[in-house]
Amino acid sequence: ELDRVMQNENLPREAKIQLIAKPEKSHIRRFIRAYLELTNGCCKDISHACKLLNRLLRKTSWQLRTTNWKVLMILSLRIAQKMRESRYLSAQRLHELYPIYSHEEFVILENKFLHLIDFDCHVSSDEEDEGSQSP
Repeated sequence: ELDRVMQNENLPREAKIQLIAKPEKSHIRRFIRAYLELTNGCCKDISHACKLLNRLLRKTSWQLRTTNWKVLMILSLRIAQKMRESRYLSAQRLHELYPIYSHEEFVILENKFLHLIDFDCHVSSDEEDEGSQSP
């Protein structure tokens, strides 16, 4: 994957470096803190989310990069919250926080995440159930 990026002559050097760069720990910490403040989450969510994310990275041989870490962290935190309690951030609110993906795309990504870690469940596209919250 990295060789293919580096050999692509159409990409400027700065873009190549950005694509293969690993995220800074301080950015990840700030992001997690902001997410938990917004959702009234707790430390158990972080621990569980890290386990889910680690499982995904092991099963797929992916690596966290500056281009993928936020969405993977959002998905793992949201799934961890859903497993722990009945109140969680709605996909619509996630779209407001991270507008790259639509409400429907977040649901698809969440299902894909769970499928990749061999977690047998289905995420409904109906986010208006009593479990979701929209702070």
